Order: sequence, then structure tokens, then C-alpha cells
Amino acid sequence: MTDATPRHGILHATLIAPDLQTACSAYLAQLGVTVCKRGELDADTAQLLGLDDLRSHAVAWLANEAGEPILRLIEDVQAVPNEPMFHHGWLALEVLVGDVD
Repeated sequence: MTDATPRHGILHATLIAPDLQTACSAYLAQLGVTVCKRGELDADTAQLLGLDDLRSHAVAWLANEAGEPILRLIEDVQAVPNEPMFHHGWLALEVLVGDVD
């Protein structure tokens, strides 16, 4: 049986990382999430996200304690972090946790 409760708001986020393993390790160490799935960015999802040039790149899904996938990380070795607040499209990602320690 599936939960028919409607969900609202942002269900997950997608981030681009120059080194997937380093990014996963940082989130695992700091937030206690787990890697629930690894794979490659498929053509349909790449197109939906407007990331056709990242098709077939490595992807990792991170899950919260309830096992819900909350963060998709896509590897792009060409990725360069933007300086916050000086580029259109920058964002701050807030992640709520029950116990930060």
C-alpha cells in the first residue's frame, strides 16, 4: 500500500559537484545522510533538468533517516562554484536535521 497523502513544496534538490565522492563524503559526515542509489544521469532526466551536456555523468542520491531521497548530486568535473550573491541563479540550500551532532 502506498501513502496517498499529498506532498507539497520542494521534495528534493539537485546539486552539481566537481567531485562526486568528495561531495557525498561531506554530506554523509556532516548530515548523517546515506547514499541510497548511484548511477548515471539518463537522457530524459538530463533533458528535463536542462543538463543535456551532463547525460551519462555519475549521479548519487542521498537519503534522510527515513530512507527518502532528498538530494541528487551530479558529477561535472568542469563545475566551478560561483561566488554567492554575485551571479544570477545562486542559491542557499537549507537542510533541516533532528540533531546536527
